[in-house]
Parts: sequence; C-alpha cells; structure tokens
Amino acid sequence: MGELTVIEETLPSLLTGLKLIWTISRHINQNDQKFEDILEAISNEICDKVKALIDITKIFKKKPEDAIKIIQQGNSVLAKWKKEYDATKRDIEQQQTVKRWDFTRQKEIFEQSIHMRTVLSDLEQACIITQEFYAILGPDLKAVTGDAAMIDGETEKVKEQVKKLETFYTDVFSKQHEGQWNSRFTDFLGQIK
Repeated sequence: MGELTVIEETLPSLLTGLKLIWTISRHINQNDQKFEDILEAISNEICDKVKALIDITKIFKKKPEDAIKIIQQGNSVLAKWKKEYDATKRDIEQQQTVKRWDFTRQKEIFEQSIHMRTVLSDLEQACIITQEFYAILGPDLKAVTGDAAMIDGETEKVKEQVKKLETFYTDVFSKQHEGQWNSRFTDFLGQIK
C-alpha cells in the first residue's frame, strides 16, 4: 500500500514535468502521437501497479478493513492520475502560448483506469458487505439465538459468495471481461442481500 501512496504523491510533480517537456520540446509538442504514447505508458504503469497490489484471489483473504483501505488507495491513485492530467491540461489551455493537449487517443489513455475504478468500487462494496455480515453473524448472535448451526450455515453462504468473486477466472480489471464481471458481481449482490 505504501507504494500506491508514493505514486499518488508523485503525480503532481510528474504532470508538472510533462507540462515542462511539452512546453520546451518542439520534438515532443509537434508530435502528438509520441506524447500520447508517453501518457499511455504512464497510465498503463499506474494501472499495473494498482493491479499488482489488488489481486482478487487474495484481497478477500485480508481483514475486511485492511482490504477496504488498499482498495480505496488504489481507487484514489487512479482518480488522482486523471484529476492531475485534467488540471495540467486546463493550465496549458489557459496559457495560450503553448499548443493545447487535444489528443485523439485521450479516451484510450484513460479507459483502463476508469474501468478499474468501477471494479475497485465493486470490490470495496463487496468487502463492506462481507464485513457487515461477519459482524452480525458472530458469537453474539449465536448466543442470542442459541442456534449456532444456523448462524454457521449463514456464514458459510457468505463465504461461498465471496469465493465466487475470488475465483473470477480471468483478469477482473480487463475491460474485455466487463460483462462477465458485472454478471458475477450482480449475482453476488443478489445472493448476499
């Protein structure tokens, strides 16, 4: 998680550096595609770092509060990347002496990070729901109801539904598998509530 904090703290300086390169380098600011390639490489690297720290096969094995913090940090990094880009773009547009950042591939540059934020929100919601269920289905409820077997059965049902998310068979962060993930997550919500 510390690595994500470092990335998040570095983003303003990174964008300032990119703005400087754009401003002074004729080689770069006369070649939109080259600069788009740089932006896309940065975006992919940020997404890869978030993916590496938020592995769906492992995230639910953590304490729910720890998993939620990691997921929120990943979401924060991805949001800050887009926010800092947009702020830098606005700064450049206001200068009027510098060529604008009107890139044809802007959608592609941020498509993966935007999609990942949606999946991270789903994962956070799943962690919050399971955290609430585990809090309710604890020893206090067993003592009150006197039916430990029923409570254990309900706990197992929750674990079964979490297992279905954990075993999502492919890259959960891939836009290509968005439909399968949405179906799996919708099923989770329907079964768990």
